[in-house]
Amino acid sequence: MTSSKVRRNKKFTWRVLHILPLAIAIAAAFSSCSVRRSLDQGEYLVWKNKIVVEENKGLNEGIPQQELLSDIPFQQPNRRLLGIWALRAWFQREVRGDGTEIQGKSLRSWIKRSIGEAPVILDPTLTERTSLAFRQYMYNAGFLDNSIKVETDTMGKRAKVTYILEPNDPYYIGNVSIIANNPILDSIIRRHQKDSKVLPGARFSIDELDQERRRLSSIFRDEGFYAFSPDYIRFSLDSFSDVSSINLELQITNQVNGEGHAIWTVDSIEVYPDYRVQHSDTAVSHQRNYEGLSIFWNGKLRYRPVLLRQAVFYEAGDRFKASLYEPTVQRFASYGTFRFIDLKFNALDTAKHNLIGRVYLTEGKHQSLDLDIEINHRIEPGLSGVSTSLGYTNRNLFRLADIFQIKNIAGVDAEFGRIDGALNNADFVIDISEAFPKAILPFAIRPLKRSTRIRTTFSTRYKFEQRFRFYRLHTISASVAYEWNKNKKILHTLRPIQLNVFYLPDAFRTREFEDKLLQFPSLARSFQESLIAGSNYTFLWTGIPRNNKLNIESFRFDAQMAGNLVSGFTKILQGKRERGDYTIFGRPYAQYLRFEVEGKYARGIGRTKAQLASRAMIGVGIPFGNSSIIPFISQFYVGGANSIRAFKLRSIGPGTYSDSLTLTDPTYFFDQSGDVKLEANIELRWSMNSWIKWALFYDLGNVWLYNRDEARPGGQFNKDFYRGIAMGWGGGLRLDFEYFVIRLDVGLPVHDPRYDQGERWRVGTYQWRDRAWRQQNLVFNLAIGYPF
Repeated sequence: MTSSKVRRNKKFTWRVLHILPLAIAIAAAFSSCSVRRSLDQGEYLVWKNKIVVEENKGLNEGIPQQELLSDIPFQQPNRRLLGIWALRAWFQREVRGDGTEIQGKSLRSWIKRSIGEAPVILDPTLTERTSLAFRQYMYNAGFLDNSIKVETDTMGKRAKVTYILEPNDPYYIGNVSIIANNPILDSIIRRHQKDSKVLPGARFSIDELDQERRRLSSIFRDEGFYAFSPDYIRFSLDSFSDVSSINLELQITNQVNGEGHAIWTVDSIEVYPDYRVQHSDTAVSHQRNYEGLSIFWNGKLRYRPVLLRQAVFYEAGDRFKASLYEPTVQRFASYGTFRFIDLKFNALDTAKHNLIGRVYLTEGKHQSLDLDIEINHRIEPGLSGVSTSLGYTNRNLFRLADIFQIKNIAGVDAEFGRIDGALNNADFVIDISEAFPKAILPFAIRPLKRSTRIRTTFSTRYKFEQRFRFYRLHTISASVAYEWNKNKKILHTLRPIQLNVFYLPDAFRTREFEDKLLQFPSLARSFQESLIAGSNYTFLWTGIPRNNKLNIESFRFDAQMAGNLVSGFTKILQGKRERGDYTIFGRPYAQYLRFEVEGKYARGIGRTKAQLASRAMIGVGIPFGNSSIIPFISQFYVGGANSIRAFKLRSIGPGTYSDSLTLTDPTYFFDQSGDVKLEANIELRWSMNSWIKWALFYDLGNVWLYNRDEARPGGQFNKDFYRGIAMGWGGGLRLDFEYFVIRLDVGLPVHDPRYDQGERWRVGTYQWRDRAWRQQNLVFNLAIGYPF
């Protein structure tokens, strides 16, 4: 590219940057005026709602104004682009607030129906409704003598509505008396009174009273009062000791039949493991009793009784406990073999207050096939990568709700248009695993709480990698993993045994690869055939806020330690060595620590279905003892469809180091990895309709070496690490079919550390009009599922 072309391109870029704000401002003014001109005399477009709390005394303490707005019925203003452009209202400016439908099949009508949004016109009746809702909100919060003022400011055809809340002084709880009409219930209330928020001196709140009713009812049901309901608890205002204090009387109402105040016992538990709604009235043909559990089924019993028994937390003869209901349902759900779980309790003998529990289990598909495809493409010089994954799953192979999986992954990377040597790389992987919903250990351990869900997984893998210009690599691994969790948010995974063996046959090492190993001694050590024997622990926390399902957050910590146990044995057996590596079975073993932290956060934006998703990752590997570098298969890498999408997989790093061939020869591919990894991604996602979605993304990161390598300058992680951060941006299309997502992303480098320092920022070199430039720089990624 000539310098004159670069200068012209820069001038074009600056012109766009200067004209764009002006164009947006003109378009915003035009669209806003168009909407307002369509309003009749005396009509105003609701532009903004504002809340002002005078002398706030804890009314909305801890509640952001935006969330308070979402809890109160408002006339929500039309959504605006950049805060000023009422785009949707502009599309449908001829549709009035009365909800008149747009008829017709023209493109104009479709835009108004699908994209348009009726202008929100100020309605005094709805404003009064909002005022009453605010007064009720303050009353429920304990501000009984509240008032509210509404101010409407108009400018042109726009209206800003301000709600001025005057809560005045709150009321507080004076004395709390208890009338239970039942000594057992009275004892339970007083025993748990320390956990109550309805106490003398606390601020009076109707919401807190409702929560207290539900809290006490839950406690009673956990103490055997199966038929108890929150409706049986009443709070009466007994007296006013002064103008700001209320005395409360907690009353347990008497029941005509007395069932609500009786302690119920679980007489028996029945399980129907092949229940079908359409055949619910059909008599079962088989029955078996197992450790107090009655099992009923038709045909063949596809589950071992011990599996069903360990999922039921209720015991015949025990008092009913409501808190055991959810763990029982969740345990059956954790098996992954049942589509629906329905646990019901019914009165068996009302005179004796006996219950019978029935668990109805509707089976899902035990066997399934899964197919995934991932494609990445660079137009020039026709480099394409295709990876397919075919998996088979059996969720009940040994009648123990065990999960057997076998998965095959095959991929190739090729240059189309070449007659000879079109294939660059090929991969083939076979994963086999068998997971059981219990702890399988060679020794006895202290019994775990029954609420703790644990799974034992045995897995093995074979991986074949062929880099046609360099080498062929075989990797065999095996592990035993234990997963357990006590709640839905936290998952622990421990792999006490994790073995990896890899080797490179001499017959498939090319001369070019041997030259590389001679040129880079540290690279040669990372490819040294060795045994990796170690342990791994993973902590995963996942939180899903209740208010907005688009809000998702997670945190993962992974720690791996390799070689320490083997090192102890080999040093005892082989003694101290002056030189050379310690070996086991004739092979040197790897010794290192490896840590990785990953955080994800996705947040819904306003009232739209848009979502801003982000991810940050940090990884560090530290070799020591028998190793001076981490084995190649355990190193970090970036790039590809799920990482920095403007760069191909393993094509950048470590740091600012770059093999000259990676820039001059587009078909050249050599895995680039490191001991330290930093990566961050941010993605804006929004929906066009229920299944077509768009995204804009920005990715950055790279890998570095932990120790200095003279043969790879710029590769070590140090204070100047930021110079080696690769950056890329782009956009994508997602087709969301509910059960799977097809994703197409197009990435473009922003900062490429492979270039010399003055040439790394690539934005100034963009030549959008140049077809050859677009073919060489745009990176396409086609994959299944979201990148994070």
